[in-house]
Amino acid sequence: MPRAFVIAFLALTLFLSNQLYLNDEMLALLQIESVEDGFAIDPDKLIRYVGTPWFEFQGEKYAPFSYLLPVFAYPIYRLLIFLNQFGYPDLLLALIPPAGFLILSFELKKYRSLALAFFIACVLLFKPIYLFEDWAGVYALKLANALATALTAEILFRILREEVDEDIALSTSLLFLFATPVAY
Repeated sequence: MPRAFVIAFLALTLFLSNQLYLNDEMLALLQIESVEDGFAIDPDKLIRYVGTPWFEFQGEKYAPFSYLLPVFAYPIYRLLIFLNQFGYPDLLLALIPPAGFLILSFELKKYRSLALAFFIACVLLFKPIYLFEDWAGVYALKLANALATALTAEILFRILREEVDEDIALSTSLLFLFATPVAY
């Protein structure tokens, strides 16, 4: 079982939120939304931006991709928009960490009641997001980052497990997770 990946992903989704985003993230959101439109963006949606983060080509405006995150986040974005038709995808996102910790607690019996209480508290305290479509891109970006960071933590864990022991490898993976700003 990819232990470091599961722990890293659950820990990162625990901090998942729809906080206020800056204009650079808005540009990445426009890039996610533009994937199905041939990557053309509408810079009028940028609130305030110093400089011109786009270029024109054959009458369309494009934002240069400095990384592939919008392309990787696009399938997650489409999945969240699809799930929004049937209910609250933000509820599913809010229940990922407590459900994961509840499943992990089956191995560690002394934490089972704490994990169950955490799950119940998350269900009771949930409040849906008004107009989830506006925030789906933010969640898609953060989930793509969480998956990439968790995968990197798992790779680091497996490399270090071969070189040193498993406890040091796991603690190093967790240190990588929280001591570096790669997650968000």
